[in-house]
Amino acid sequence: MKDKDAAQTRISFDTVISEDYGDTVVEQNSKPDDVDNDAIQQLVDRFLNKGTLEEDKKTKINKEVLLLINSSKYWSVDNLQPEGSITSLADAQAWLMDYSKEAQKILHQVSISAWNYFVSVSPITKQLLDEAEEALRLFLKATSRQAKQFDIKSLNNAIVGRQLELIMVEGMNSLDDQEFAAYGKIQENINKIFTATDFCENEKQTPCILKFADILPMISTNNDPQQALVLWKNWRQTIGPNMTSIYEQLMKMTNQAAKLNGFENGGQMWRSPYDLSTRNHNKEIDLPKELDRVYEQIKPFYAQLHAYFRRQLGAVYKNVEGITKDGPIPVHLLKSNNGETWVNHYEETKPFDMEDEIPEELLSSFHKKNFTAKSMFTMAYRYIKHLGFEKLPPTFWTKSVFARNWSKDMICHPATAYDMMDGQDYRVKTCAQLGTYPYVTSSNATVGGACTGLGIPPTAVKEVIGVVKAYQTRVGTGPFPTEQLNEVGEKLQQIGLEWGVTTGRKRRCGWLDLILLRGASIINGFTLIALTKLDVLDTFEEIKVAVGYKLDGQVLTDPPAHAADWERIEVEYKSFPGWLETTSEMRSFDELPENCRNYVKFIENFVEVPIGFIGVGASREALIVRNLS
Repeated sequence: MKDKDAAQTRISFDTVISEDYGDTVVEQNSKPDDVDNDAIQQLVDRFLNKGTLEEDKKTKINKEVLLLINSSKYWSVDNLQPEGSITSLADAQAWLMDYSKEAQKILHQVSISAWNYFVSVSPITKQLLDEAEEALRLFLKATSRQAKQFDIKSLNNAIVGRQLELIMVEGMNSLDDQEFAAYGKIQENINKIFTATDFCENEKQTPCILKFADILPMISTNNDPQQALVLWKNWRQTIGPNMTSIYEQLMKMTNQAAKLNGFENGGQMWRSPYDLSTRNHNKEIDLPKELDRVYEQIKPFYAQLHAYFRRQLGAVYKNVEGITKDGPIPVHLLKSNNGETWVNHYEETKPFDMEDEIPEELLSSFHKKNFTAKSMFTMAYRYIKHLGFEKLPPTFWTKSVFARNWSKDMICHPATAYDMMDGQDYRVKTCAQLGTYPYVTSSNATVGGACTGLGIPPTAVKEVIGVVKAYQTRVGTGPFPTEQLNEVGEKLQQIGLEWGVTTGRKRRCGWLDLILLRGASIINGFTLIALTKLDVLDTFEEIKVAVGYKLDGQVLTDPPAHAADWERIEVEYKSFPGWLETTSEMRSFDELPENCRNYVKFIENFVEVPIGFIGVGASREALIVRNLS
């Protein structure tokens, strides 16, 4: 009987009335909204002529925002009446009505500019967003001071008075222009110190090249609590002296702004949007009490989760200090930057191995049914509409980004829903990515991605040269089957000077993985390979390359599709005797030692792509060009 009832209540999506989901729109996410091309062209011309945009930062390019500034009385602070001098309720209501219309205009432009920046990051879209946010600051500052003209008590209307009170709060905008600029500079300096300060891994390291971004990759790939503790202490001791005084300045200016807004301190002002307190109105919500109430609701579950995790963590770190029955867990043991997540301990602490199979089964099913991110949204939408929810506007389907757009640099995380603040335009931004998820780059580093980014057809590319090191490196976390966490890896790192050029991050090093190289060749269609840094291997007595994988005893013909499987695969190596000769002065393939030539030939035979260029040094001249005709 239950099965019969279930069959009767099952929804058939084929019978749900369809609507336009924007599938006929060509390249619906290919360009930002309402960007002024003339202004952008002017910036491009200046860059080409002067080589920089720095001196032109005062040149405004967001024309839609420029048209709004001073377009109505709500932008002006001239000729204001004394504070609390207007007592007419009708005047207050009329002011609020027009205020809502004007506020919607500038908020819409900020939303549009933010959307354009997040889905297509560039200096131009960043400037457009900065200009919109600066205009919003001007609007809020002007309207806040205009609202103070009204005498709330004389209006004798609680709703109108409450609206005016909330508008009166200027926040940090209460600082004058010079102070506000100084406040922004302090925030910029804090971010710079936090992310760009160099620190040492240990006392012997010279120079100090590690940065905050290096902590996570280093502590998440091993279970050495002492190394994690040293990294944390060294970083904190390095940034601490500079950060303390600057943060004190930040708090001083925040408290100054809070008092200008009628609050006792910055903390009270920060809480005001949540507890609805103002200069003349006590808080309506006891925020600490509400947080305690919510915590009490989740506490039973959290206590069980915490107990389970502590038990598992004790098995990961044998006899380590800091893990107690109920005390705080030291942040360096959580394998995260700020102790905000335990995700890097998941594989070691997960309760059920079968969880690995469920996502793969779902993904396989989606592929068989040709599901896309958008089609999943469509089906979910048709279901909730069946339940009685309202119809979504057409812009949701024509403007949303449902999958990663590889022709642009996008800020993919977090996935976000956007209200464009015009009452009719609502969107979502989600990203689908390929790679050893979640260790993926934000850009499509393939030939197809390069063609899309440059705006040229794939048929215009006649030669595809794969540039490959003679050994393997990787920056950051993620699977690295051939990584050498030993003297070999250290030697490769030191001789090869494997630090990130921009960030200074230490690269992980290991033997060349021919399985991955062959896969990259198939995806990109290599016609030729340029093998670089061959000279780094000159002093190695034995050199290895990965030629196969095994997973649970089974031979794999392709790299694993699931991230968890990468940690369990066994690598099959092919060993070569080293050549123990300096190759940096050699300029022809025949000059190379025989063992070196055998190594090169094996790579090209395995990948089935000829190696046409061989780098044997850092200079441009240190290059061997082979005659393959």
